[in-house]
Amino acid sequence: MDTSDAALHCQEVAAFASVFLGQAPGVVWPEHDHPAYDSHADETDRVLLARGLAQLMGRPVQTVRSEEAPLSVRVARASRDTLVHQISGSGHWTLLPDLTEHSGREGKLPARAAISYQLRSREVLYIPPGYSWVIQPVIQPSAYLFSFVGDPPPATGHAAQ
Repeated sequence: MDTSDAALHCQEVAAFASVFLGQAPGVVWPEHDHPAYDSHADETDRVLLARGLAQLMGRPVQTVRSEEAPLSVRVARASRDTLVHQISGSGHWTLLPDLTEHSGREGKLPARAAISYQLRSREVLYIPPGYSWVIQPVIQPSAYLFSFVGDPPPATGHAAQ
């Protein structure tokens, strides 16, 4: 894989994100891979991905690698735009909108329901701020790169990104 693949990958993901940012969840399978996806990738590769996306999106991007243990379930809430790069394995993702932010008058809940995705290796999932997610690895080993777009929120004592 050469550096042109890395640049093309960033262009594909940034174009995809430009359609969905702040709107709704979505999934894309980029045509080009990025060196940060390799099993032997290091921090330099993740910084390359973050810088490429930041340059194209005009916002800071922080990229973090995460690996899930077999049969683990992980729950978190997005406080900023989040791109999840499924770099190996497969995971079942359930996204839940923040009902407290979207509840209408008279205490009625919105028509928005939970969304489920089977994210496969090399696919990218966009999660808007305010959505909670539940990950269940399906094919092991399951590893992800999380790209958090925008400035981190002020510290509130919570560990979520």
